[in-house]
Amino acid sequence: LAGKNGIDGINGSDGKSAYELAKENGFTGTLSEWLDSLIGEDGQNGIDGINGIDGKSAYELAKENGFTGTVTEWLASLVGENGKDGENGKSAYEIAKENGFTGTIQEWLLTLVGKNGQDGKDGKSAYELAKEQGYTGTLDEWLKSLVGKPGKGISSITKTNTEGLVDTYTITYTNGETTTFTVTSKDGTWLVYDEGLDPEQISVVLKDGVYTVTSLKYADYNGTITLYESEERADDIEIPFTITYPYVDVTINFSEFTLTQDDVLTVHYGNNENSEFEDIEATISEDGKSAIAKFKKELANDDFWYNGITFSATVGEETIALRTAGDTKNYFCYTDTETWPNGVILTIEKTPTEAEYMPVTINLENIEGVETVEVTYGYDGIDYVAAEVTLNEDKTQATTSLSSDYKNGSGWLEIKVVLKDADGNEITGYQSEKYGNGWFEFKTSGIEFKLYNAIIEGEQIPLVEDTLVQFSGNPTEFISKDSLAELNIATMTFTVTYTRGTGSWNWVNFVTDSLYSNKTVALDSATEIEGSITITDANIITAYKENGILIAGGNGDSATVTVSYTTE
Repeated sequence: LAGKNGIDGINGSDGKSAYELAKENGFTGTLSEWLDSLIGEDGQNGIDGINGIDGKSAYELAKENGFTGTVTEWLASLVGENGKDGENGKSAYEIAKENGFTGTIQEWLLTLVGKNGQDGKDGKSAYELAKEQGYTGTLDEWLKSLVGKPGKGISSITKTNTEGLVDTYTITYTNGETTTFTVTSKDGTWLVYDEGLDPEQISVVLKDGVYTVTSLKYADYNGTITLYESEERADDIEIPFTITYPYVDVTINFSEFTLTQDDVLTVHYGNNENSEFEDIEATISEDGKSAIAKFKKELANDDFWYNGITFSATVGEETIALRTAGDTKNYFCYTDTETWPNGVILTIEKTPTEAEYMPVTINLENIEGVETVEVTYGYDGIDYVAAEVTLNEDKTQATTSLSSDYKNGSGWLEIKVVLKDADGNEITGYQSEKYGNGWFEFKTSGIEFKLYNAIIEGEQIPLVEDTLVQFSGNPTEFISKDSLAELNIATMTFTVTYTRGTGSWNWVNFVTDSLYSNKTVALDSATEIEGSITITDANIITAYKENGILIAGGNGDSATVTVSYTTE
């Protein structure tokens, strides 16, 4: 039989730790060193085991244990209820009171403030430290030793020399000493690099830091321009600049009406040669009797002429057609301000609504046997009409009046004159002193020209024989003044055979300059292909010898020219 359990015995003494046993067996290190000694070397990696079967998710295990809801419902079931708020912790003052502090909170706060420390000893002065480091002088001597030698200031900087683009400057110091330095100036004409700007049409000059930009082509441009000083392009710079057109002031006087500041005077001007025109509004004077229009020089031709100007004024609701007084509606105007320093002055008047007439006077005093003068006129061989001609009693002058209805659009008409004797036979061998039968600019102020018999004495000496000339519209040199200077010339005869090309006129002028001074016409007719003229006027021959002879014809046409002369 089993007996009853006996009474538990008394607990035995605690056994020794493994570390204590290790020390009894000779280990002499610390506990930490002994623990480190228990870590053996890393063993070799074992062979990878076979992948286990994927474990079930917590949700699948929950379902196996009776959960019947969806995964969303299961996830929601994991969220527990909010716990209760914990009790507020005690402040440091409350803990102090629990530990025996009996004063108020202010008294407790004062106990946290420590007592003031004792003042430190005064440090040594710089002079005392200097003496400790071996200085042996007095305080005054030591203070004086701290003052450095007087400095050297700049009294002036002046430019003292210039050689080419290099300027030399001299610096003068307050102690009288001097030194120099040099600056390479960029003054001069710079070259234009920017694409789209024609360098031949722009000049940029730098002088004393100021750029001056001039142009005959570009206007109203604000931006930057790239410049370079030399072809190496090592000193490219960009500067802001503005270009404005060179203008010529044209003063317009009103001969027969007055405008107000509310009226508008419009000027249409430009160049018939390249069809470049512009409409501008002139500024009317306070008295309404004149106006100023600014013409762009860029719209003039190469000789600085505007060869096409028309005017119109708007007065209230009425537009008034205007033209230069005593001239055609189209006007030719010279613009070179060196020749016209005060600009150009024009006078305009209203254009009559009815036909205008041009008085024509023909001087016949050097032609004998004239009984009848016949005049026909028109343009380009179209609508030529006969004019009524009056011959004076001594048969030395014929007068007529020609209607503007038969001029062309540019204000020109062609006049043909036929002289007949008492038997009705045509008189030949005469020619014009200046114009001949040909084109005249229509002027209501009238024109006058002279016909005369050519008197040629002596042998004709060839000067130019059968020379072909291609015309470009502008006068070109034909015979130089050097070729004429030593010749003893009494008369000159120009003979022309004309070939029509792309031009619209048959005309050949022999002139002394590009402004058509001393003009003589060897041929000036839309239908004539051969013509000649003999010059006996000593003034014209002198002008030829002093300036040479230029030739001009219809643009795109050509002519074969022969020139001869007689001696005195």
